[in-house]
Amino acid sequence: MEFGFREELAGEIQGVKELRKRGVRIRGRSDYGFRFTPHENNAHDLYHLVQYFGFTPIKAIQTMTKPGGQGMAMPDELGQVHAGFLADLLLIEGNPATDPKVFLEHDRLCCVMKDGRFHGKS
Repeated sequence: MEFGFREELAGEIQGVKELRKRGVRIRGRSDYGFRFTPHENNAHDLYHLVQYFGFTPIKAIQTMTKPGGQGMAMPDELGQVHAGFLADLLLIEGNPATDPKVFLEHDRLCCVMKDGRFHGKS
């Protein structure tokens, strides 16, 4: 029996909620996805984590950062904004901690820090 998108989404929502309840770390960009919604659309993923999976905006953002360093066995080098950590940063207009949709509005991007160097809007 083939499931439709609504059933698949409902199953994924329930599954992720159960994983979180059990303390499993969820990494944005990798721990969910549907055949109709491709992975690697991080701005949409953040919004989906809030809209469908019950994350707060800041917790959704954290799924894209801290667990990556932990998952790559580099928790003291990657995934956090701290002195001595490797980091690429986005500077945007707005507050993604209260409204993750600001990442979807490309005109809000002010600059990017890549490998310690700032790059302005192009």
